[in-house]
Formats: sequence, structure tokens, C-alpha cells
Amino acid sequence: MVQYFEAALLEWHEERDGDPSFPELPMQDKVRRMIQPVDLGNTYTSAHGIAAGRHNIGDSFKSFYKGGQGEWRLGQAITEELQEEVDAQLTTVQYFEKGKLEINPVNGAIQYGRLGEWAFDIQCRYGE
Repeated sequence: MVQYFEAALLEWHEERDGDPSFPELPMQDKVRRMIQPVDLGNTYTSAHGIAAGRHNIGDSFKSFYKGGQGEWRLGQAITEELQEEVDAQLTTVQYFEKGKLEINPVNGAIQYGRLGEWAFDIQCRYGE
């Protein structure tokens, strides 16, 4: 089962890998095992000809990444920080295995890129 969000696509995994300690895990760890973000960053960069590989998290995004469960939510960085046009404005972005971070050019806030919306359009709305 999947759920599309503006900035993500999440999959439900009911199986618990046969881990006998699962019932004793903290709720946050249970949720992380059962709900997994889909690998949209690699899919998007591949579809758009953006070279991807292992990279460091950009200085602009480090504290947001660390404070927002970045490893679970986004995975590893697959590009360096780069400039890209988003909503007709040049924006600093960085792609990760499971998503994208952007610096809003208007207010300077860091936000998740809309890869979930892109995936929904491709997979559901337009059926590609």
C-alpha cells in the first residue's frame, strides 16, 4: 500500500522482518520499520539526466537534515548543492535518495521539494 504526499511517497510494510524484539521497540522505531519513504530522489534525477552518486550533505542543509530524521526521511545525499529553476525562480537544491531539499528563494526557509507530487503526476494522473 502506498500514500502520495506533496514531498514524498510512503509505502506500508506490515512484515516486521521476523524480529522477536519488535513488540518492545519504541513506537518511533516501529513506525520507521513499517512506513518507508520510496526512493524518489534517484528516480527523479535519473529521469531528468542529473548525475547522481554518493555526496556530502551541503552546509546549507545539514542542520535541517539532522533535525528532521534525515537519514530515515531522505536517505543519503546523491548530489551536491546545485542551482535549479523551481517555480520560475533560481533555487538552491540538493537531491537525496528519497527526496529533495530546497531553499525557498523568497524567505530563505529550507523545505522539502515536491517529488511526491511529481511521482503522483507520472504514475497516477498521466499513467506513464
